[in-house]
Amino acid sequence: LIDAQKGIFKRYNFDAKNANSLSSNDVIVIFADKKDKIWVGTDTKGLNVLDKATGKFTRFQHKKDDPNSLSDNDIRCIFEDSKGRLWIGTESGGLNLWLGNGKFQTFSEKDGLLSNSVVSIIEDPKGFLWVSTYKGLCRMSMKNNQFLNFHFGENSYFKANQFNQASAWGSFSKGILFCSRIPPPV
Repeated sequence: LIDAQKGIFKRYNFDAKNANSLSSNDVIVIFADKKDKIWVGTDTKGLNVLDKATGKFTRFQHKKDDPNSLSDNDIRCIFEDSKGRLWIGTESGGLNLWLGNGKFQTFSEKDGLLSNSVVSIIEDPKGFLWVSTYKGLCRMSMKNNQFLNFHFGENSYFKANQFNQASAWGSFSKGILFCSRIPPPV
């Protein structure tokens, strides 16, 4: 963490003896929300939020018997929508909405999400959430939590087999861009 005003650089690491340390050094994504909280998603050890005043992390991980826990510990992306809600994309647990107090609401294939592997999230000017996955692109209405899916395949909009992680870019006047992996010709 760099404090440019004070010229300070602070490094955070996993410490097996400290439950308030970062849960893993295998960091995939770092995100600063509008409330200036620092969220850190790891490869296999869940989600962390840093209390900058104390330097301590709170960890959020999947708990098998708790449906309100994080759905998967492999975090791929973090996004904050225009209403200040935090969304977390996972490798195999779908899309998570942070409800606060250690609770999450999960959206998965059973809810209409195209794939449980979420690699990027962005919001358009009309308030739709666009979610890129390993199987295509999903547009989620945040009013009714309904998904409209755009599949990969020969007869689809997309000629690639999956989107790249953190590949979304949005310009409210120009549209939304997603980058994908194009399979080599056979």
